[in-house]
Amino acid sequence: MHILLLISFLIISTALLLDLRRAHASAIATITFVFWLTTVLTPIVTMAAVGLDAIGPDGMPLNGFGVFLKDGLLTHSYDLLGGVSFYLAVFSLVVVPQAASFICCGIFGCASSPRFVSTAYNIVVWGAAKTFAVAGGVLLSFTTYVHWAHPNWIIFSKVDPTADKVLVSFVLGAAAFCGSLMCLWIGFGCQYLVETINSSQAGIILQNISRAAHRCQRRNDNEGSGRGRTWM
Repeated sequence: MHILLLISFLIISTALLLDLRRAHASAIATITFVFWLTTVLTPIVTMAAVGLDAIGPDGMPLNGFGVFLKDGLLTHSYDLLGGVSFYLAVFSLVVVPQAASFICCGIFGCASSPRFVSTAYNIVVWGAAKTFAVAGGVLLSFTTYVHWAHPNWIIFSKVDPTADKVLVSFVLGAAAFCGSLMCLWIGFGCQYLVETINSSQAGIILQNISRAAHRCQRRNDNEGSGRGRTWM
């Protein structure tokens, strides 16, 4: 069953890569680098913690640095829900107040154009992709490393690193990397959809609505420029 899941995620990842590479090759390179950097860095940091006596022979932290690594950095590295929720919260904080203000003020024609929406959206897309990539790298390498180097450790909420758990970690790592590519695929796809809508009849209607929402602001700008010409 695990082998079939692993093959399935690899096939899906390949399909996403083939589709993304046509217009977003640099994005693939970036997120793949993050994934493999995390994969390589995880056992290196673990070995350093062991060498500094921050983690004991049973895998339990012995000092503050060990607690930070095991209960902080390691735990949060595969907290997908928490990571994605953080970036969605940032996006909501930037966009929702501006959108609500635009609607309320637009009724009276005095709306201001929302700002930093595209930037906030890119932060969500790249942040979510990074979260999945980091989780995939940790899940792929940590259990494997511990299985071979410290088979007596207890990891991941009292789970010992048996061979079965290593296979599960490979499956979860592949799933997380697939999720990272999916974030990019959906994110860039939504951007393309917005561009398509803007160039369609629906986009023209939305532009007319936007002009109506800004009518007072444009009028004030015109009057201000008119007074400037008269003064001169």
